[in-house]
Amino acid sequence: MFHCAREYPAAILGKAHFQVKMSSKPQKFEENKSFKRKNEPEAEDPENSSCSSPSPSLCVSDSFPTGDIETLIRGLNKEINLLFDKYAQILNERSAVDASYVQEFDGIVKEARSVEIQLKQKRESLRNRLTKIANTLQR
Repeated sequence: MFHCAREYPAAILGKAHFQVKMSSKPQKFEENKSFKRKNEPEAEDPENSSCSSPSPSLCVSDSFPTGDIETLIRGLNKEINLLFDKYAQILNERSAVDASYVQEFDGIVKEARSVEIQLKQKRESLRNRLTKIANTLQR
């Protein structure tokens, strides 16, 4: 599975200038900058450009063959679908947990209501007993 945008071309297309190591990042970045700067004037020439895009950076057909771009897009599409599937799975798990919490809460509320009813009955029973005791003492 790919982790960043820079890994896609290297992994799928096998381009050497996209392989970035931690120790040589600044050098590779500078090489890529100079590489882009050298190619920019050529891409701006309307006769030499095979891309109808107004911006040279948006023209991908100059950099990669069509088959490689399609492979890249298919790989990205698969990864996006995997991410969507993971997201849907997580949402399903969370909704199941939420449903179990709701059921547990309903059980607690029912138990609390039954305890409340029992306490009211006991209070009424104690009130009746105290009334009987008070009546007996008054006689």
